[in-house]
Amino acid sequence: MSGMLDYLKWRGDLSFESDPINEVDNLIFCRLSYLPFEDVLGVDFSGSISLKDALQKVQSARQEFEEEKDKEEKYLNELHFISSVAESIRFNNLDIISFTCIFDEEKQQQFSATTFFFNNSIFIAFRGTDDSLVGLKEDFNMNFISPIPSQIEGVKYLNKVSNKISEIYLGGHSKGGNIAIYAGAFCKNKIRKKIKKIYNNDGPGFSNEIVESTEYLNIEERIITLIPQTSIIGLMLENRGKYSVISSSNRGLLQHDLFSWEVSGKEIVRVEEVDKLSRYFDATLDDWLRGINQEERQKFIDILYDIITSANFKKTSDLSQNPIKSTAAIIKAYASDDKENREVISTLLKSLFKIAGSNLFSKEI
Repeated sequence: MSGMLDYLKWRGDLSFESDPINEVDNLIFCRLSYLPFEDVLGVDFSGSISLKDALQKVQSARQEFEEEKDKEEKYLNELHFISSVAESIRFNNLDIISFTCIFDEEKQQQFSATTFFFNNSIFIAFRGTDDSLVGLKEDFNMNFISPIPSQIEGVKYLNKVSNKISEIYLGGHSKGGNIAIYAGAFCKNKIRKKIKKIYNNDGPGFSNEIVESTEYLNIEERIITLIPQTSIIGLMLENRGKYSVISSSNRGLLQHDLFSWEVSGKEIVRVEEVDKLSRYFDATLDDWLRGINQEERQKFIDILYDIITSANFKKTSDLSQNPIKSTAAIIKAYASDDKENREVISTLLKSLFKIAGSNLFSKEI
């Protein structure tokens, strides 16, 4: 089955003037938002640079990085993606007119947005969670903080860059999809009226207070939510309205990767429903969260984060590169924490494991 790179081969010779934006273009814009434009444009860019030129700068920086990384597969895939986009007529004539990147460990904020300009329209792609533990912590903070810093920043950014634009498209992957929806809902009214579509690609939901708000309801019909069969992130918290389940070439949690989403023509391939593993995770997490209040959620997440960072981990990849060593370091940090904190973690984890075990045999999932 084809993916977004195959789409670029098939549709890449047609400009947006010839063929309007579609949902596969959305995937490409959102994947582009993960590229390290901050390394070549700075963390607060405002002006105009062709996407082709920006990609060439990123590619040059990436190729130097490749020599150090011994050509790991994921970086080679990214280089192939960059070159495919840069060579396509459809994308290489677009401009980046704004880019921002914020990383604030104290505020526990990881935010980035890229604005692509075409036909007096813009697509603002909000970056999802990066490899940092700060970014992951901000995701978990959604369970007890509303709004999180990146949602507030998303509104500010949209209001700032959209004044003289006639048509606006928003999108994001993972946390970026959530920020796209929040920004579209809570931006200035005159800007909200110009929003055509908001693409939420496997992004988490919101609190009931948000999804029942007038601001959210005003843009609900323009939200397109796409989740893979084994979606975990996309079923977190509350998402009103319909969503489409899409087919992925990967299995399990790896379906979150946009490169794996299967494409036919200019559409993403649909399937009937999420699979049993997705329903299991969703039911287990919902059951667990219903049993603990906001204060307990915050305490659990804050303590767990402090334990992991006290073991000198900064990135999620640090944890996965050597799981045995990582686990040992976290256990050591946990053991040295005070008794009250250990009891909080122990009690809530026991509750989670009990619910998870019970749901394994549930016929309703």
